[in-house]
This record gives sequence, C-alpha cells and structure tokens, in this order.
Amino acid sequence: MSEKETIIQIKNVKRPGYKKKITNAIISVIFFILLIIISFIFLYPKNRKYTLEDFDKATVNLSDLDNTISLTGVIGLKKSINLFSPETTFCKQVLKKSGDSIKEGELLIILDSSTLLLERDSILDELKKVEREVLKNDIVYKRDKRVIESNISKLQRANLRAKKNMDKIHELYKLGSATLQEYETAQDEFLEFKEGYNEAKESLINLDEDLKAQNFLIEYDQNNLNEKLKRKENEIEKLSIKSPISGTVISINIKEGELINSNILLASVGDLNTPYIELEIPEKNRQYINNNQSLNIKVDKKVYKGKLFQIDASALITSKGNAVVKAKADFIEAPSNIIPGSQCGAELIISSVEDCLTLPRGTYIVSGKDRYLFRISEDGKMAKRIKVQYGNMNSSLVSIKDGVEIGDEIVISSYSDFVDNEEIYLKTN
Repeated sequence: MSEKETIIQIKNVKRPGYKKKITNAIISVIFFILLIIISFIFLYPKNRKYTLEDFDKATVNLSDLDNTISLTGVIGLKKSINLFSPETTFCKQVLKKSGDSIKEGELLIILDSSTLLLERDSILDELKKVEREVLKNDIVYKRDKRVIESNISKLQRANLRAKKNMDKIHELYKLGSATLQEYETAQDEFLEFKEGYNEAKESLINLDEDLKAQNFLIEYDQNNLNEKLKRKENEIEKLSIKSPISGTVISINIKEGELINSNILLASVGDLNTPYIELEIPEKNRQYINNNQSLNIKVDKKVYKGKLFQIDASALITSKGNAVVKAKADFIEAPSNIIPGSQCGAELIISSVEDCLTLPRGTYIVSGKDRYLFRISEDGKMAKRIKVQYGNMNSSLVSIKDGVEIGDEIVISSYSDFVDNEEIYLKTN
C-alpha cells in the first residue's frame, strides 16, 4: 500500500464517542431552554392564566360600622350556688341530673349517714341513762324525804310533850312539889327533843340541797348531750343535700356509690334567667369603656346585645403578665342555651361610623404591603385586581375607603395563590 492510500484510510476512520457527545450537547440545550421557560413562568406569574374554583364572593354594601374591641368572656349566673360535701362519706343516691329543674328545698343528693346514725344512737343511749338516773334520784329523794318528814313529825310531837312536861315540873318546882333535879331532867329531855327536831329539819334541807346539786350536774350532762345530739342531727341533715334556690341543675360531679372526700364539689345549681359575662379588658382600653356601654356577645355563632354593669376600679396582672381590668356585662336578651362557665366572644363597641362601604371580613384582607381586591366582571367569568384602601374594621365587617362602589361583587376567598395576577378566571358550577 502506498503512503498516500494509508493517509486517506486514516482520515476516513471515525473517532470513537463522537455521536454521544453530539447527543449530550442537544440534551443540554433543551434542558437550558426548559429552565428558562420555567423560570419565566415563576418569576413572572402575571403572565399565567389562573382559574379560581369554589370561591366565595360578597357584594359591597352601605352600612354602619361599629368600631369594637374584641374580647373573650366567661358566662356566669348572678344567682347560682355550688354545693360541697360536708364530710368524707359515700354517695348513696343522686336524685337529679344536669339540666333538670329543681325547686328551693328540693332534695338533690343523699350521702351515706350510717356512721352518724350510730353516733346519734349512742348519744340517745347516754341520754336515756341520764333520764333513768334522774328517775332513780327522784325515787330515793321522795323516800328519804318521807322518812325525814315522819321523823320531824314524831320529834315535833315529842318536843311538844317534853315542853309541856318541863313547864309542868317547873310549876311544881316553884311550889316545892318537885325537886331541882327533876326540873333539870325535864329541861334536858326537852332540849334533846328540840335538838333532834332541828337536826331532822336540817337533814330535810340538806336532802333538798343534795337533790338540787345532783339535778344541776345531771342537767349539765343532759344539756351537753342534747347539744351533741342537735349537732349530730344537723350533720345527718346536711348529708341530705337540698337546693337552696330554685333553678336548674348545672352540674352533678359525683356518682352513686362513690367515696366522697370532705369539701368536694358535689353539684352546682343556678337560675339560667340571670346570666352575665365576665370580661378581662386590656388596661390600655380602659379610657374607652364605662358602665351601660353597649357590646355584642357571641354565643354559639349567634350575636346578642349586652351592656356593661360593673367595671373594677383598678387593673390586675394576669398569669401571662398582661394588665387587665375586670368587668361584667348583662345580656339585654339572654340566649336560651346558656352554659355557665363556658367561654363566649364579645365585641365592646367604642364608636360607630355611619354609611360605610363594607364587605364581610375574611382572609383576603391579608394580602401583602399593598391592599387589593378582585372585582368580578359583569358576566361573572373573570375578576380583575383593583387597589383599595381599607378603613375601620371589626370582627365581622371591614370598611373600604376607596376603589369600589356599592353593588360591586368581590371575591372574598383567600388571595394567597393569585394575589400577583392582574386578572383571574372564575369557574362556577
């Protein structure tokens, strides 16, 4: 083979991996183009056509707007009472359940009183012993009194006879018919009977004094036992838990057969016709509030009118370190489904603006530095972004100062997915 043919043959030999390099280069170009397109889409979302489905809308209305402070309150009852266990015992019977009506003095819960009944019976036994002792002492007194009185009667008669005999002998002695010794003997006999008579009378007096002393001690014991009996019966009576007011059973906190410790909350009773709410108002807003000020109270998604009737003079610091002023408010018209102790929303009205352009408040309000709304076209197929200025707002309404007119229909669903779009398409069912 000549040198020229060898050179030509070498030139015609293909280099290994050539096609693979070409393919990789093409793929890189395509990837780069796709990256540019994707970046363009995400960096310039205004050019995307966004379609909104299942959205909420509202109409711009002319209405009064209350400037309010949003608060959380706790429902209470002006007329209510908590009933506690007077001592440690078992629950014997529960006669009512939560929600039941109850009258003043009506039995609600019966606690076990068997131990107290045994203690009461023991006191009654002691009283019976004392009564038997009184009866025995009376019998002994009457017996001894009869004996002493009989002796007194005998001694009195003997004393009279001795006196007559002494007087007779004294006359005879003066006449010389009796000796001095006979007269002195008669005197001694008279004095002896007289002394016996006086001793008998003194014994009767002592008997009366002894009886009085015994009766005093017995009466003292009786009084103590009667006081103990009275206290024990009061303790037994307290185990029959009765409602001190008429109203509704708010809660029953025990079960039949359960061991109840002393001073444990058994039940709550209240008059549901006397509700109020207790509020904690930030101290910074104290200047805006006063008694009889109106507020809206929200219970179970319904709004009721109310008025403040009590405001504390000084603030207190909560566990979170906030300074608040406690206040209470009446319901002007109370709801029928009051649950004492439950929380409710409240809006304290501090001022009111008339004839505002308003929309319902919603998540669409938070839309970045600038404020926008999406106004729906007349045919309802599109919504165009418009720049607006918000005014006052409360928990349910927001006023629109500029950018809309009465009757405009506005998208009020969240704008987070399309707020940067100038226009969006609307899809309705």
